[in-house]
Amino acid sequence: RTTAAILLIFALFGPCISEVANGMEMTLFTASGLALFYALYFSANSSLLAPTALIFLLTRFEAIFYYPFLISPLLLRRQTARVFILAAFGLAVFGAEEVARYLVFSEIFPNTIYAKMNPPYTKFGLMAIASRLYSSGELIAVNLPLILTIIVLAVRRRTASVAGTLAFVTKTENAAVCAPIVAAIAFSLLTGKNYGYVGRMQLFALPFALLLFGMLFDALTN
Repeated sequence: RTTAAILLIFALFGPCISEVANGMEMTLFTASGLALFYALYFSANSSLLAPTALIFLLTRFEAIFYYPFLISPLLLRRQTARVFILAAFGLAVFGAEEVARYLVFSEIFPNTIYAKMNPPYTKFGLMAIASRLYSSGELIAVNLPLILTIIVLAVRRRTASVAGTLAFVTKTENAAVCAPIVAAIAFSLLTGKNYGYVGRMQLFALPFALLLFGMLFDALTN
């Protein structure tokens, strides 16, 4: 029932519907991120890993920021060599993309990056701080009903302790689910508010947030 509820919420989620309607690339970025996550932690078929990582890295420029967060939980499984191989693959793909962009366009950054380095995207002073704080809270805003539900359950079960939270997060699978969420919040703090609907730049992390809420719900109700 929890799985069915998660899928239903995801299907009806405002940011997901908006992005699909817009026809923008965040949908592919999110889908490839989920596929890469599945290939890393849940699939025994290693042939899925390279193509999903390639699509993810080539879809959006900031993928190179998110990629280390996705692969780093493998260190909790003591798969250090695999992490180094995946990191080298990511750098090779990103490097090849940059070389190709420079040869074709004589630029290092995509034009969208240059646009966002200038007004009206970029703000200064207190407005910049407010923009970054607002952006980092968008993931919380779109998930507020679920967050409140988890808090109520935790209080009723009296399990909202620091030790219990740390024990949950430090499990490899749980840490892997948390990593993309932390990455999205960190990226939002760096870049600030983007024009568009609430949660657009955090769309990549929304499926992982829903999965985390499902895991927390099961943990608090079993």
